[in-house]
Amino acid sequence: GPSVHAWSTKGAGRLPPVAAGRAAKTKREIEENNRLLYVALTRARDRIYVTGFEGKRPPQPGCWYDTIWQGVEELVTEQQDVDGNSYWLLESQQAQPVTREPEERKSSTVQQALPEWVGRRVAAEPQLVVPLAPSKLAPLEVDTEGEAQGIEEVRKQREDVSEPPSASASHMASDNRFLRGLLTHGLLEHLPGHPEDQWDMLAERFANMRGAALSERVRRGIVAESLTIMRDKDFAELFGLESWAEVSIAAEVPRMEGEGPPLRVAGQIDRLVQNDHEVLIVDYKTNRPPPRELDAVPETYLLQISAYHLAIEQIYPGKKIRSAIIWTDGPHFMEIPEPLIVQHQQRLWTLRTTDLDAL
Repeated sequence: GPSVHAWSTKGAGRLPPVAAGRAAKTKREIEENNRLLYVALTRARDRIYVTGFEGKRPPQPGCWYDTIWQGVEELVTEQQDVDGNSYWLLESQQAQPVTREPEERKSSTVQQALPEWVGRRVAAEPQLVVPLAPSKLAPLEVDTEGEAQGIEEVRKQREDVSEPPSASASHMASDNRFLRGLLTHGLLEHLPGHPEDQWDMLAERFANMRGAALSERVRRGIVAESLTIMRDKDFAELFGLESWAEVSIAAEVPRMEGEGPPLRVAGQIDRLVQNDHEVLIVDYKTNRPPPRELDAVPETYLLQISAYHLAIEQIYPGKKIRSAIIWTDGPHFMEIPEPLIVQHQQRLWTLRTTDLDAL
């Protein structure tokens, strides 16, 4: 029949089924212990030493030392070592003839000259890496010695693709623009993970807890503006339960034409959603007055989202990729047209130092 598992309570050991079960368990453990001892004893080729020690407590009955001693007690002879300590010896004649390695087969050490290539440094494998933080968007270079150059030194030789300056302290302090942006970013990130009928309650609670420094009127405005974007029918899928927040990506993009290193892209997309035919990626921008026209968008932002676009194309081949920026100071949704994406993808390949020897 099926095996039965029993939990033995105090006094249950006297019951025949429990006693039989314990005896069977003990027998299995002894047999396994003996098998391990057999393996240990039969692995020795020339000799084996059996030793042990006793502390305050004597060894447990049936330990390996006792088992071995019971087997050899009548066969060993007592001996004395140089210090007068007793030991017991069991020996037998060599069963196999001793064979010695012929002299001509003995290895000899011959000093040889190292090959010429040992003294040469390994040539650097060219690579182009884009760490996608806006202030560090310019790709890292590898110099002729194979060492990665500092981002600041390389950027000195590039066209200006620096991040736009932050809003002034006085401008931010006037109405807590920085905190407003953070609250909007947090709402857009976390609310989509909850049912829509809870958005209003959760958004109000979140804004009140995290935005206590703001007036009630400002907090209500942040909640209303954020929910307006999330409930826009054109972007409902982006903030649905199937969308992803804070998506880490890593991709290696080969050059389509000509020779040269691939573009290695690593970053984190604020929001991503995919369906059967397309993927939409969105990046949030906080703490800056949002531009209303595409030609006013800082180039570093367009390079950043174009690199995301390029990486996602490798991850989802065959799907249409749409890219957009959400300016959280507003908030304002801005989709980036594909021609502008392509233009800045080509620009990514040109962000390279022309004269590495000058560094």
